[in-house]
Amino acid sequence: SDDWPSLQRLPRTRHRPQTRASAPMPGQELQGSVAHLDCNRGFGFVDCPPVALHYRSNVFIQRAQLQGLVLGDIVAFTLQLSKDGRPRASKVHRIPAKANQK
Repeated sequence: SDDWPSLQRLPRTRHRPQTRASAPMPGQELQGSVAHLDCNRGFGFVDCPPVALHYRSNVFIQRAQLQGLVLGDIVAFTLQLSKDGRPRASKVHRIPAKANQK
C-alpha cells in the first residue's frame, strides 16, 4: 500500500510567451515538472511549457516511466507522440535538486 495519496496535482499555470519558439520535435530531450500523478491508475503528466504551447497539452507519463517520481520533481524526458498526436514521455529520469540550482 502507498503512503501517499493516489491522486496529486499542482495548480495549472498559463503560459504566455512573448515570442513563439520553434515547436518541440519527437525525439528531442526536454525538461519539465511532474504536475499530476494518479498512482491507482498508473499514469501522470509533466508540465513542460514549450510542449504545452505547441501541443496544448501536458506530457503523458505511463506507469513504467513513473519510477518513484513525486509531485513537483523536475524531470528530463524524450518527447514522443502517441498515434493521435498527443505528447508522451519516454526515457524519463529525475534531475537531482542540486542540478536544478544555479
